Formats: sequence, structure tokens, C-alpha cells
Amino acid sequence: MKRRDVVKKLLSGRKDLLVIAGLGSTAWDITAAGDADTSFPMWGAMGQAAMMGLGLATAVVAKWEGALGPAQADDDEAMPVHEAPAS
Repeated sequence: MKRRDVVKKLLSGRKDLLVIAGLGSTAWDITAAGDADTSFPMWGAMGQAAMMGLGLATAVVAKWEGALGPAQADDDEAMPVHEAPAS
């Protein structure tokens, strides 16, 4: 089993799944799997995959909150929403 083939198979049905790859072979693997607007290879950006993931996760939560309104405490289906600290 070759890693690049496995990554290609895993990403083949991803639809709108965001994929962030760090340095080295992971970035090459997602690129070799095919170009997609939801692929984010971090070329030469050591340590930046975690920050990119945090930023994109925050944006997704904000998108859901904007579309669905604020999450209700008693709503089991609601996504968690984290408030920014007051300044």
C-alpha cells in the first residue's frame, strides 16, 4: 500500500471537506490527489497548518452561526459557538 494512493482514495469523495497539509510529503500527497479549492498545502510554512486550521474552523463556525442564528444551549444539533472576550 502506497501512502499517496491512500490519500488520493481518501480525498476522492470529500465534497466540501477542507484539507490542510503541513510540510513535506503531506502537501505533495494532497496536491497529487488533484487540484481542489478545499486543499490547502502549506508549502514552506513550518507550523502554519495548525494556525490555518484554527482560522478555517473559526470561519466555518461563524458561517454556521450566521446561517442558523446563535446556537441554543438546549439544541443538541447546534454547533458550539465561542464568544470573543470583551475588551
